[in-house]
Amino acid sequence: FFSAPPPPRPFRVRTNETEVKANAMIVATGADSRWLGVPGEYEHRGGGVSSCATCDGFLFADQDVVVIGGGDTAMEDALVLARTSKTVTVIHRRDKFRASKVLAERVLSHEKIKVVWDTEVVEFVGKRVRVMPNGLTVEIGEDGKPVLEDFSKLRVKEVQKRLDAAGISYAGVKDKEALVKILTDAYKDAAKAGSGEDDAVVTVEEKSILSKIKLKNKKTGDESLLACTAAFVAIGHDPNTKFVKGQVDMDANGYIKVLAGTTRTSVDGLFAAGDVADHVYRQAVTSAGTGAMAALDAERWLSEQGHCGAAAA
Repeated sequence: FFSAPPPPRPFRVRTNETEVKANAMIVATGADSRWLGVPGEYEHRGGGVSSCATCDGFLFADQDVVVIGGGDTAMEDALVLARTSKTVTVIHRRDKFRASKVLAERVLSHEKIKVVWDTEVVEFVGKRVRVMPNGLTVEIGEDGKPVLEDFSKLRVKEVQKRLDAAGISYAGVKDKEALVKILTDAYKDAAKAGSGEDDAVVTVEEKSILSKIKLKNKKTGDESLLACTAAFVAIGHDPNTKFVKGQVDMDANGYIKVLAGTTRTSVDGLFAAGDVADHVYRQAVTSAGTGAMAALDAERWLSEQGHCGAAAA
């Protein structure tokens, strides 16, 4: 519960456990990503399913990734991912984008981006893997045994990149066959350690990571599987502002309006920082910046009102 009575006041915030009164208040409750709510989505968050391409895209360099959505955020995510990913597939449930024309055209003309129209994601499908301390991941088959990849199919640079990522030394080795053997042996050791066959005490994590998404064509009803290592859900955000609804000016999407260049809201003494007032950037660093601004704005306002000291806030 939140109350902003007319001056003189304090503001009042009541939670399940306590009630707080203050002469000035900063709203910094953030915004939640919208999710599809389909099977496998929650289970694979942090294991290939994400809502932030800017945050997590680099983790999937040179891999096949998916973006779900058709608005500006989805277009921006696809373009960001195309810089580092092997391929980007945009899944959209309609036959045209609702994004701006400029962004849509950039996506449609990009050689690394493919668009699948009139299609929705109905399930996220994963595979069990064993994650070693050095980052090596070994797939676990249905029989519970490790499934080793055939690294001989990789290019030399890809083998070297895998070795570098795991911190495995191959100094002076240039022959592909020798490099593949080093990588294969490392994976065999990882599989052995994780299975308990090795006497060494090794911290091993087992989890499910995304490997495919199940798609359904909305016009035909046909279902198919698309292989990918990451899927970025870009269908919008919901600011956590319901508790102040009707008491402070907001835009049509529920974001708190602030005076340009400040964190001041339509209510004197009430300030907003972070994603509750930002539908564009939504980054930790920008939220931290507006948080500092809000603290300074609130301190200045309290001083102007004759409230001095930390106890006045």
